[in-house]
Amino acid sequence: MTLMHQKQPIEDYVQEQVRGWDVQRPIDVYLTCGYGHALRWRLYEFDPRSTELLGQFQYLQDIGTRRSVRFQKYSPPLGLMKLDPTDDRHFRNYLDELMEPRCLWDFAWTCFEEETQINDFQAVLLDLICNLFQQTTDYDVSPLPTSHPNKPKLTHLTPSSANSSAKSSAC
Repeated sequence: MTLMHQKQPIEDYVQEQVRGWDVQRPIDVYLTCGYGHALRWRLYEFDPRSTELLGQFQYLQDIGTRRSVRFQKYSPPLGLMKLDPTDDRHFRNYLDELMEPRCLWDFAWTCFEEETQINDFQAVLLDLICNLFQQTTDYDVSPLPTSHPNKPKLTHLTPSSANSSAKSSAC
């Protein structure tokens, strides 16, 4: 993990770049990773010290040249007020749910939707891995016990819990 993904450097950067927060008007947004239900985030508008936090780079693949093209997009000044250990549990539960067969059946094709316009190798490979994950009888991929009641469950599917034909709009 790089420093930019650790709590203290993020908090230091925010303290350096943000003048203040509008804590009176939180905004709930619902974001998805491309499949599965949306995850709720409570965001707050902030007053940036510079324009650095008002934009982001987005890379899209040009179908004609097959090259990534960088675009700068405006980002509204919205952010999380704090990073909390309870967030970790919330995110782990979300990821565990996304590993359920009712969500996993279309994962590979959702992940590589744009790339499949040129070549579907990545989507086919990930789809095969997902199918193997759901159908394996390998002990190493069976449910793992948790040693502490507060420790999040590590989700691994067994053949008896996998139903690869189960498709649900919940994911």
